[in-house]
Amino acid sequence: MKKIAQSALRVILNIPLYMDYILGRTSHYGGSAGSNDKMYYDAESIKKAEESLRKMEDGRDIYDHELLVPINELAQLYMKDGRYPEAEKFYARSLDILERELGPGHGGIAPVLCHMGSACLEQGKYGEAEELFLKALRSAETGFGAEGLIVASSLERLGVAVTFQGRYSEAEIILKRSLEMAKKAGSTNHGVVSAVLKGLAGVYFMQNWHEAAHGFYKNSFEVRKKVFGSNHLLTAESRYDLGRVLSARGKYDRAEPYLERALDTQDKLLRDDHPHAERTVDELANAYYYQGKYTEAIRFFERSLATKERKLGPDHMGVAFILGNIGHAYYYGRKSAMAEPLYRRALAITEKAMGHEHRETALKSGTLAASCLAQGKLEEAKQMCAQSLSILEAEPEPDYPNLANLYALMGQLYKRMGRKEDGKRYADLAKTLRRKLELEMVMNP
Repeated sequence: MKKIAQSALRVILNIPLYMDYILGRTSHYGGSAGSNDKMYYDAESIKKAEESLRKMEDGRDIYDHELLVPINELAQLYMKDGRYPEAEKFYARSLDILERELGPGHGGIAPVLCHMGSACLEQGKYGEAEELFLKALRSAETGFGAEGLIVASSLERLGVAVTFQGRYSEAEIILKRSLEMAKKAGSTNHGVVSAVLKGLAGVYFMQNWHEAAHGFYKNSFEVRKKVFGSNHLLTAESRYDLGRVLSARGKYDRAEPYLERALDTQDKLLRDDHPHAERTVDELANAYYYQGKYTEAIRFFERSLATKERKLGPDHMGVAFILGNIGHAYYYGRKSAMAEPLYRRALAITEKAMGHEHRETALKSGTLAASCLAQGKLEEAKQMCAQSLSILEAEPEPDYPNLANLYALMGQLYKRMGRKEDGKRYADLAKTLRRKLELEMVMNP
Protein backbone atom coordinates (compact mmCIF):
# COMPACT_ATOMS: atom_id res chain seq x y z
CA MET A 1 0.00 0.00 0.00
CA LYS A 2 1.32 3.43 -0.93
CA LYS A 3 2.06 5.86 1.82
CA ILE A 4 -0.41 8.71 1.61
CA ALA A 5 1.02 12.14 2.36
CA GLN A 6 0.02 13.12 5.90
CA SER A 7 -1.41 16.49 4.84
CA ALA A 8 -3.59 14.83 2.22
CA LEU A 9 -4.80 12.15 4.59
CA ARG A 10 -5.67 14.64 7.33
CA VAL A 11 -7.75 16.79 4.98
CA ILE A 12 -9.44 14.01 3.06
CA LEU A 13 -10.31 11.95 6.10
CA ASN A 14 -11.62 15.17 7.59
CA ILE A 15 -10.88 13.87 11.07
CA PRO A 16 -9.89 17.28 12.50
CA LEU A 17 -12.59 19.08 10.53
CA TYR A 18 -15.16 16.38 11.17
CA MET A 19 -14.45 16.31 14.88
CA ASP A 20 -14.52 20.09 15.00
CA TYR A 21 -17.92 20.03 13.32
CA ILE A 22 -19.48 17.50 15.64
CA LEU A 23 -18.04 19.30 18.65
CA GLY A 24 -19.28 22.61 17.28
CA ARG A 25 -15.95 24.39 16.87
CA THR A 26 -15.98 25.28 13.19
CA SER A 27 -18.06 26.60 10.31
CA HIS A 28 -17.10 23.60 8.16
CA TYR A 29 -20.79 22.96 7.54
CA GLY A 30 -21.73 26.59 7.07
CA GLY A 31 -20.63 30.13 7.74
CA SER A 32 -21.97 32.78 10.06
CA ALA A 33 -23.65 35.93 8.84
CA GLY A 34 -21.96 38.99 10.20
CA SER A 35 -18.78 37.10 11.10
CA ASN A 36 -15.41 37.07 9.41
CA ASP A 37 -16.13 33.69 7.80
CA LYS A 38 -15.52 33.83 4.09
CA MET A 39 -18.28 32.73 1.73
CA TYR A 40 -15.95 30.23 0.11
CA TYR A 41 -18.67 28.36 -1.72
CA ASP A 42 -19.51 31.10 -4.21
CA ALA A 43 -19.24 30.62 -7.98
CA GLU A 44 -15.78 32.15 -8.25
CA SER A 45 -14.33 29.93 -5.52
CA ILE A 46 -15.79 26.85 -7.17
CA LYS A 47 -14.38 27.88 -10.54
CA LYS A 48 -10.91 28.30 -9.02
CA ALA A 49 -11.14 24.92 -7.26
CA GLU A 50 -12.19 23.23 -10.51
CA GLU A 51 -9.27 24.80 -12.37
CA SER A 52 -6.84 23.83 -9.62
CA LEU A 53 -7.99 20.21 -9.82
CA ARG A 54 -7.68 20.16 -13.60
CA LYS A 55 -4.08 21.34 -13.35
CA MET A 56 -3.21 18.74 -10.74
CA GLU A 57 -4.86 15.97 -12.78
CA ASP A 58 -2.67 16.72 -15.79
CA GLY A 59 -0.32 13.76 -16.26
CA ARG A 60 -1.43 11.98 -13.08
CA ASP A 61 -3.14 8.65 -12.60
CA ILE A 62 -6.80 9.11 -11.63
CA TYR A 63 -6.12 7.22 -8.38
CA ASP A 64 -3.10 9.31 -7.40
CA HIS A 65 -3.45 10.05 -3.68
CA GLU A 66 -2.13 13.58 -4.22
CA LEU A 67 -5.50 14.36 -5.82
CA LEU A 68 -7.35 13.63 -2.59
CA VAL A 69 -7.16 17.17 -1.22
CA PRO A 70 -8.49 19.06 -4.29
CA ILE A 71 -11.12 16.40 -5.01
CA ASN A 72 -12.46 16.49 -1.46
CA GLU A 73 -12.33 20.28 -1.22
CA LEU A 74 -14.28 20.58 -4.47
CA ALA A 75 -16.85 18.08 -3.22
CA GLN A 76 -17.29 20.19 -0.09
CA LEU A 77 -17.77 23.34 -2.17
CA TYR A 78 -20.39 21.65 -4.33
CA MET A 79 -22.17 20.39 -1.20
CA LYS A 80 -22.25 23.85 0.35
CA ASP A 81 -23.52 25.33 -2.90
CA GLY A 82 -26.41 22.88 -3.09
CA ARG A 83 -24.99 21.08 -6.13
CA TYR A 84 -25.56 17.65 -4.68
CA PRO A 85 -25.06 15.42 -7.76
CA GLU A 86 -21.62 16.96 -8.33
CA ALA A 87 -20.76 16.62 -4.64
CA GLU A 88 -21.75 12.95 -4.70
CA LYS A 89 -19.61 12.34 -7.79
CA PHE A 90 -16.48 13.84 -6.24
CA TYR A 91 -16.98 12.17 -2.86
CA ALA A 92 -17.23 8.89 -4.80
CA ARG A 93 -13.88 9.65 -6.47
CA SER A 94 -12.37 10.41 -3.08
CA LEU A 95 -13.78 7.17 -1.69
CA ASP A 96 -12.33 5.13 -4.58
CA ILE A 97 -8.84 6.45 -3.89
CA LEU A 98 -9.09 5.96 -0.14
CA GLU A 99 -10.36 2.40 -0.41
CA ARG A 100 -7.46 1.56 -2.73
CA GLU A 101 -4.97 3.13 -0.35
CA LEU A 102 -6.40 2.09 3.02
CA GLY A 103 -8.61 -0.84 2.16
CA PRO A 104 -12.42 -1.12 2.33
CA GLY A 105 -13.79 -0.78 5.84
CA HIS A 106 -10.90 1.31 7.21
CA GLY A 107 -12.10 3.57 10.01
CA GLY A 108 -10.75 6.67 8.34
CA ILE A 109 -13.19 6.53 5.43
CA ALA A 110 -16.28 6.91 7.64
CA PRO A 111 -16.46 10.72 7.31
CA VAL A 112 -16.26 10.57 3.49
CA LEU A 113 -18.97 7.91 3.43
CA CYS A 114 -21.15 10.16 5.61
CA HIS A 115 -20.58 13.14 3.33
CA MET A 116 -21.42 11.09 0.25
CA GLY A 117 -24.52 9.69 1.95
CA SER A 118 -25.61 13.20 2.89
CA ALA A 119 -25.34 14.24 -0.77
CA CYS A 120 -27.59 11.29 -1.64
CA LEU A 121 -30.07 12.28 1.08
CA GLU A 122 -30.40 15.78 -0.37
CA GLN A 123 -31.30 14.22 -3.73
CA GLY A 124 -33.94 11.94 -2.24
CA LYS A 125 -31.84 8.81 -2.82
CA TYR A 126 -32.66 7.42 0.59
CA GLY A 127 -31.87 3.75 -0.04
CA GLU A 128 -28.42 4.58 -1.41
CA ALA A 129 -27.81 6.94 1.50
CA GLU A 130 -28.74 4.22 3.99
CA GLU A 131 -26.22 1.80 2.45
CA LEU A 132 -23.47 4.42 2.67
CA PHE A 133 -24.29 5.29 6.29
CA LEU A 134 -24.32 1.61 7.25
CA LYS A 135 -20.90 1.24 5.66
CA ALA A 136 -19.74 4.38 7.49
CA LEU A 137 -21.01 2.98 10.78
CA ARG A 138 -19.15 -0.30 10.32
CA SER A 139 -15.97 1.58 9.35
CA ALA A 140 -16.26 3.94 12.31
CA GLU A 141 -16.78 1.07 14.74
CA THR A 142 -13.74 -0.72 13.25
CA GLY A 143 -11.53 2.34 13.46
CA PHE A 144 -12.75 4.09 16.60
CA GLY A 145 -14.47 1.46 18.72
CA ALA A 146 -18.10 0.71 19.43
CA GLU A 147 -18.79 4.15 20.88
CA GLY A 148 -17.70 7.76 20.42
CA LEU A 149 -18.76 10.86 18.52
CA ILE A 150 -17.86 9.63 15.03
CA VAL A 151 -19.87 6.43 15.61
CA ALA A 152 -22.72 8.52 17.08
CA SER A 153 -22.64 10.82 14.06
CA SER A 154 -22.79 7.86 11.66
CA LEU A 155 -25.79 6.54 13.59
CA GLU A 156 -27.48 9.93 13.36
CA ARG A 157 -27.07 9.98 9.58
CA LEU A 158 -28.38 6.42 9.36
CA GLY A 159 -31.40 7.31 11.48
CA VAL A 160 -32.31 10.18 9.17
CA ALA A 161 -32.07 7.96 6.08
CA VAL A 162 -34.31 5.37 7.72
CA THR A 163 -36.80 8.08 8.71
CA PHE A 164 -37.19 9.25 5.13
CA GLN A 165 -38.09 5.69 4.13
CA GLY A 166 -40.97 5.64 6.60
CA ARG A 167 -39.44 3.20 9.10
CA TYR A 168 -40.13 5.46 12.05
CA SER A 169 -39.85 3.01 14.95
CA GLU A 170 -36.51 1.74 13.67
CA ALA A 171 -35.27 5.30 13.13
CA GLU A 172 -36.28 6.33 16.66
CA ILE A 173 -34.29 3.44 18.16
CA ILE A 174 -31.21 4.31 16.09
CA LEU A 175 -31.39 8.01 16.93
CA LYS A 176 -31.92 7.43 20.65
CA ARG A 177 -28.88 5.17 20.66
CA SER A 178 -26.92 7.92 18.90
CA LEU A 179 -28.10 10.52 21.42
CA GLU A 180 -27.12 8.39 24.40
CA MET A 181 -23.70 7.72 22.87
CA ALA A 182 -23.12 11.39 22.00
CA LYS A 183 -24.01 12.50 25.53
CA LYS A 184 -21.67 9.90 27.05
CA ALA A 185 -18.84 11.10 24.80
CA GLY A 186 -18.81 14.64 26.14
CA SER A 187 -20.83 17.77 26.75
CA THR A 188 -24.47 17.83 25.69
CA ASN A 189 -23.73 21.04 23.79
CA HIS A 190 -22.15 19.88 20.56
CA GLY A 191 -23.08 19.38 16.94
CA VAL A 192 -23.97 15.69 17.11
CA VAL A 193 -26.47 16.23 19.94
CA SER A 194 -28.16 19.05 18.02
CA ALA A 195 -28.28 16.89 14.86
CA VAL A 196 -29.77 13.91 16.72
CA LEU A 197 -32.40 16.08 18.40
CA LYS A 198 -33.31 17.41 14.97
CA GLY A 199 -33.43 13.85 13.64
CA LEU A 200 -35.82 12.73 16.38
CA ALA A 201 -37.98 15.76 15.70
CA GLY A 202 -38.13 14.66 12.07
CA VAL A 203 -39.32 11.19 13.09
CA TYR A 204 -42.22 12.75 15.00
CA PHE A 205 -42.93 15.46 12.41
CA MET A 206 -43.32 12.93 9.60
CA GLN A 207 -45.90 11.07 11.70
CA ASN A 208 -47.79 14.34 12.27
CA TRP A 209 -46.87 14.35 15.96
CA HIS A 210 -46.24 18.04 15.68
CA GLU A 211 -46.24 18.97 19.35
CA ALA A 212 -43.56 16.38 20.15
CA ALA A 213 -41.58 17.41 17.08
CA HIS A 214 -41.74 21.06 18.18
CA GLY A 215 -40.12 20.24 21.51
CA PHE A 216 -37.19 18.43 19.90
CA TYR A 217 -36.70 21.09 17.22
CA LYS A 218 -36.68 23.71 19.99
CA ASN A 219 -34.03 21.81 21.96
CA SER A 220 -31.88 21.37 18.83
CA PHE A 221 -32.19 25.10 18.14
CA GLU A 222 -31.08 26.04 21.66
CA VAL A 223 -28.00 23.79 21.38
CA ARG A 224 -27.08 25.22 17.99
CA LYS A 225 -27.39 28.79 19.24
CA LYS A 226 -24.94 28.00 22.05
CA VAL A 227 -22.54 26.02 19.89
CA PHE A 228 -22.54 27.77 16.53
CA GLY A 229 -23.91 31.21 17.35
CA SER A 230 -27.14 32.93 16.41
CA ASN A 231 -26.18 33.78 12.83
CA HIS A 232 -24.83 30.43 11.67
CA LEU A 233 -26.37 28.48 8.79
CA LEU A 234 -27.08 25.51 11.04
CA THR A 235 -28.92 27.82 13.44
CA ALA A 236 -30.85 29.21 10.47
CA GLU A 237 -31.75 25.64 9.52
CA SER A 238 -33.16 25.14 13.04
CA ARG A 239 -35.18 28.34 12.72
CA TYR A 240 -36.61 26.97 9.47
CA ASP A 241 -37.49 23.72 11.25
CA LEU A 242 -39.29 25.61 14.01
CA GLY A 243 -41.16 27.74 11.48
CA ARG A 244 -42.22 24.67 9.55
CA VAL A 245 -43.52 22.78 12.60
CA LEU A 246 -45.35 25.86 13.91
CA SER A 247 -46.99 26.26 10.49
CA ALA A 248 -48.00 22.61 10.58
CA ARG A 249 -49.69 23.35 13.92
CA GLY A 250 -51.52 26.30 12.35
CA LYS A 251 -49.50 28.85 14.32
CA TYR A 252 -48.49 30.91 11.30
CA ASP A 253 -47.99 34.14 13.24
CA ARG A 254 -45.41 32.41 15.45
CA ALA A 255 -43.78 30.68 12.48
CA GLU A 256 -43.30 33.92 10.58
CA PRO A 257 -40.44 35.47 12.63
CA TYR A 258 -38.48 32.19 12.69
CA LEU A 259 -38.74 31.87 8.92
CA GLU A 260 -37.91 35.53 8.31
CA ARG A 261 -34.78 35.29 10.46
CA ALA A 262 -33.75 32.00 8.83
CA LEU A 263 -34.06 33.51 5.36
CA ASP A 264 -32.17 36.63 6.40
CA THR A 265 -29.16 34.50 7.39
CA GLN A 266 -29.42 32.29 4.31
CA ASP A 267 -29.63 35.29 1.98
CA LYS A 268 -26.39 36.61 3.46
CA LEU A 269 -24.51 33.34 3.12
CA LEU A 270 -26.10 31.42 0.24
CA ARG A 271 -26.99 32.15 -3.36
CA ASP A 272 -30.63 33.17 -3.92
CA ASP A 273 -31.68 29.87 -5.45
CA HIS A 274 -29.84 27.58 -3.06
CA PRO A 275 -32.15 24.64 -2.19
CA HIS A 276 -32.19 25.54 1.51
CA ALA A 277 -33.06 29.18 0.83
CA GLU A 278 -35.66 28.06 -1.71
CA ARG A 279 -37.53 25.89 0.77
CA THR A 280 -37.50 28.69 3.37
CA VAL A 281 -38.96 31.09 0.80
CA ASP A 282 -41.76 28.61 0.07
CA GLU A 283 -42.54 28.08 3.75
CA LEU A 284 -42.50 31.82 4.49
CA ALA A 285 -44.79 32.56 1.53
CA ASN A 286 -47.26 30.00 2.87
CA ALA A 287 -47.08 31.47 6.39
CA TYR A 288 -47.99 34.90 5.01
CA TYR A 289 -50.71 33.43 2.79
CA TYR A 290 -52.49 31.59 5.59
CA GLN A 291 -52.51 34.75 7.69
CA GLY A 292 -54.18 36.66 4.86
CA LYS A 293 -51.04 38.72 4.20
CA TYR A 294 -51.45 38.32 0.47
CA THR A 295 -49.15 41.12 -0.67
CA GLU A 296 -46.22 39.66 1.29
CA ALA A 297 -47.13 36.14 0.15
CA ILE A 298 -47.13 37.18 -3.50
CA ARG A 299 -43.67 38.71 -3.17
CA PHE A 300 -42.18 35.45 -1.93
CA PHE A 301 -44.25 33.23 -4.23
CA GLU A 302 -42.91 35.29 -7.15
CA ARG A 303 -39.35 34.79 -5.93
CA SER A 304 -40.03 31.07 -5.76
CA LEU A 305 -41.53 31.16 -9.25
CA ALA A 306 -38.43 32.83 -10.71
CA THR A 307 -36.21 30.18 -9.11
CA LYS A 308 -38.33 27.26 -10.32
CA GLU A 309 -38.59 28.61 -13.86
CA ARG A 310 -34.82 28.96 -13.98
CA LYS A 311 -34.17 25.50 -12.54
CA LEU A 312 -37.04 23.47 -13.97
CA GLY A 313 -38.08 25.31 -17.11
CA PRO A 314 -41.29 27.26 -17.81
CA ASP A 315 -43.50 24.20 -18.45
CA HIS A 316 -42.77 22.12 -15.34
CA MET A 317 -45.55 21.11 -12.95
CA GLY A 318 -43.62 22.73 -10.11
CA VAL A 319 -44.02 26.03 -11.96
CA ALA A 320 -47.75 25.38 -12.41
CA PHE A 321 -48.08 24.79 -8.66
CA ILE A 322 -46.48 28.14 -7.79
CA LEU A 323 -48.51 29.95 -10.45
CA GLY A 324 -51.60 28.55 -8.76
CA ASN A 325 -50.42 29.81 -5.37
CA ILE A 326 -49.85 33.32 -6.71
CA GLY A 327 -53.28 33.16 -8.34
CA HIS A 328 -54.87 32.13 -5.03
CA ALA A 329 -53.21 35.05 -3.24
CA TYR A 330 -54.62 37.48 -5.81
CA TYR A 331 -58.03 35.78 -5.81
CA TYR A 332 -58.46 35.83 -2.04
CA GLY A 333 -57.05 39.35 -2.01
CA ARG A 334 -60.06 40.28 -4.19
CA LYS A 335 -58.00 40.74 -7.35
CA SER A 336 -59.56 38.08 -9.55
CA ALA A 337 -58.58 39.81 -12.78
CA MET A 338 -54.90 39.42 -11.81
CA ALA A 339 -55.44 35.82 -10.76
CA GLU A 340 -57.01 34.76 -14.06
CA PRO A 341 -53.91 34.83 -16.35
CA LEU A 342 -51.93 32.95 -13.73
CA TYR A 343 -54.61 30.27 -13.49
CA ARG A 344 -54.76 30.05 -17.29
CA ARG A 345 -51.03 29.50 -17.56
CA ALA A 346 -51.10 26.91 -14.76
CA LEU A 347 -53.92 25.08 -16.57
CA ALA A 348 -52.07 25.12 -19.90
CA ILE A 349 -48.94 23.64 -18.27
CA THR A 350 -51.01 20.96 -16.52
CA GLU A 351 -52.91 19.96 -19.67
CA LYS A 352 -49.63 19.63 -21.55
CA ALA A 353 -47.93 17.63 -18.79
CA MET A 354 -50.80 15.49 -17.48
CA GLY A 355 -53.42 15.40 -20.24
CA HIS A 356 -56.92 16.85 -20.57
CA GLU A 357 -58.64 14.20 -18.45
CA HIS A 358 -56.32 14.20 -15.44
CA ARG A 359 -57.45 15.08 -11.92
CA GLU A 360 -54.91 17.91 -11.69
CA THR A 361 -56.31 19.38 -14.91
CA ALA A 362 -59.78 19.27 -13.37
CA LEU A 363 -58.62 21.12 -10.28
CA LYS A 364 -56.86 23.81 -12.33
CA SER A 365 -60.03 24.23 -14.44
CA GLY A 366 -62.01 24.64 -11.23
CA THR A 367 -59.83 27.45 -9.92
CA LEU A 368 -60.06 29.21 -13.27
CA ALA A 369 -63.85 28.83 -13.17
CA ALA A 370 -63.95 30.49 -9.73
CA SER A 371 -61.87 33.40 -11.03
CA CYS A 372 -64.16 33.83 -14.04
CA LEU A 373 -67.24 33.74 -11.80
CA ALA A 374 -65.80 36.47 -9.57
CA GLN A 375 -65.41 38.66 -12.68
CA GLY A 376 -68.91 37.95 -13.95
CA LYS A 377 -67.76 35.74 -16.85
CA LEU A 378 -70.58 33.32 -16.18
CA GLU A 379 -70.69 31.27 -19.37
CA GLU A 380 -66.95 30.63 -19.38
CA ALA A 381 -67.04 29.82 -15.68
CA LYS A 382 -69.88 27.33 -16.29
CA GLN A 383 -67.96 25.67 -19.10
CA MET A 384 -64.78 25.31 -17.01
CA CYS A 385 -66.69 24.05 -13.97
CA ALA A 386 -68.60 21.47 -16.03
CA GLN A 387 -65.31 20.27 -17.52
CA SER A 388 -63.85 19.81 -14.03
CA LEU A 389 -66.91 17.95 -12.78
CA SER A 390 -66.95 15.57 -15.74
CA ILE A 391 -63.38 14.50 -14.91
CA LEU A 392 -63.78 14.16 -11.14
CA GLU A 393 -67.16 12.39 -11.33
CA ALA A 394 -65.62 9.76 -13.63
CA GLU A 395 -62.84 8.86 -11.21
CA PRO A 396 -63.08 5.36 -9.66
CA GLU A 397 -62.30 6.79 -6.21
CA PRO A 398 -64.29 10.02 -5.84
CA ASP A 399 -62.48 13.10 -4.55
CA TYR A 400 -65.31 14.21 -2.27
CA PRO A 401 -63.77 17.44 -0.91
CA ASN A 402 -63.07 18.85 -4.36
CA LEU A 403 -66.35 17.53 -5.76
CA ALA A 404 -68.18 19.33 -2.95
CA ASN A 405 -66.36 22.57 -3.76
CA LEU A 406 -67.18 22.26 -7.46
CA TYR A 407 -70.85 21.49 -6.76
CA ALA A 408 -71.01 24.59 -4.55
CA LEU A 409 -69.34 26.65 -7.28
CA MET A 410 -71.80 25.39 -9.89
CA GLY A 411 -74.65 26.21 -7.52
CA GLN A 412 -73.41 29.80 -7.24
CA LEU A 413 -73.07 30.01 -11.02
CA TYR A 414 -76.63 28.91 -11.70
CA LYS A 415 -77.94 31.23 -9.01
CA ARG A 416 -76.10 34.15 -10.64
CA MET A 417 -77.57 33.12 -14.00
CA GLY A 418 -81.09 33.16 -12.57
CA ARG A 419 -81.50 29.38 -12.72
CA LYS A 420 -82.50 28.95 -9.09
CA GLU A 421 -83.67 25.34 -9.28
CA ASP A 422 -80.41 24.18 -10.84
CA GLY A 423 -78.49 26.30 -8.35
CA LYS A 424 -80.33 24.71 -5.41
CA ARG A 425 -79.75 21.20 -6.79
CA TYR A 426 -75.98 21.69 -6.92
CA ALA A 427 -75.90 23.48 -3.57
CA ASP A 428 -77.73 20.52 -2.03
CA LEU A 429 -75.24 18.10 -3.58
CA ALA A 430 -72.41 20.11 -2.02
CA LYS A 431 -74.11 20.06 1.40
CA THR A 432 -74.70 16.30 1.22
CA LEU A 433 -71.05 15.58 0.42
CA ARG A 434 -69.81 17.89 3.15
CA ARG A 435 -72.06 16.24 5.74
CA LYS A 436 -70.70 12.88 4.60
CA LEU A 437 -67.13 14.15 5.08
CA GLU A 438 -67.94 15.55 8.53
CA LEU A 439 -69.45 12.21 9.56
CA GLU A 440 -66.36 10.35 8.33
CA MET A 441 -64.16 12.67 10.39
CA VAL A 442 -66.22 11.95 13.49
CA MET A 443 -66.11 8.19 12.86
CA ASN A 444 -62.43 8.18 11.93
CA PRO A 445 -60.77 11.03 13.88
